[in-house]
Amino acid sequence: MSIHTVNPPDNSTIPANNRLLATLPRDEYERLLPRLELVRFPKNRILYEAGEGIHYAYFPTHGMASLFAITEDGSTLEIGTVGSEGYIGVPLLHQVGMTAYRVTVQIPMTALRMEANGFLFESNREGTLRTVLSRYAHVVETQLVQAVVCSLTHTVEQRLARRLMVMSDCLEANTFKVTQEQLSIILDRHRNRISEAGIALRNMGLIETARSQLKIIDRQGLEAAACECYSIVKDVVQRSRQS
Repeated sequence: MSIHTVNPPDNSTIPANNRLLATLPRDEYERLLPRLELVRFPKNRILYEAGEGIHYAYFPTHGMASLFAITEDGSTLEIGTVGSEGYIGVPLLHQVGMTAYRVTVQIPMTALRMEANGFLFESNREGTLRTVLSRYAHVVETQLVQAVVCSLTHTVEQRLARRLMVMSDCLEANTFKVTQEQLSIILDRHRNRISEAGIALRNMGLIETARSQLKIIDRQGLEAAACECYSIVKDVVQRSRQS
């Protein structure tokens, strides 16, 4: 699959819809512009493969990617998500050139891409960038911990409700496209279990579904139906944005 690139963002536009970069002072963001390339990826595009080298960091401006743990038999378990609130490339911040997990585009994604060497150079300079990168690294680490708890202790209905809330937050929308097959891979469950959980949420008046289109009808109710992992990670994200 090809990568579509577009011209670098204009200096007059700050930033390109990435909420993490939006926290930077104008002079710091403009300093990064020559290093940033706007790219677009289709659904299912693998950005990082577990155990392989990392060549770029990505700051999503739209869409969403998932972090997957991979077993020897090829099974996958989603352990985190990244949207426009953060960045992909936390191992680089720790000066590690490879990742232990796979990163796959779940919803067609547009991102600002920066080469690994440039990312390392800029993240080691004094300023706000290092701080916001470190705070978001803590968000990712929290997701990894909660993923273990969630997979072991929470019901399919709770996990599905949490995952739908996460997608809504990443996309900043209550209506989006998602399939049962996609959710079964993400939640490591058979499609019929996902279908049953979806029907339960629909019967509670929390969501509506039509083919691959899903609409959240009652956000407050859906959040209440989700496991506590959602609120734990959400709180960490909000604290990461505080000065």
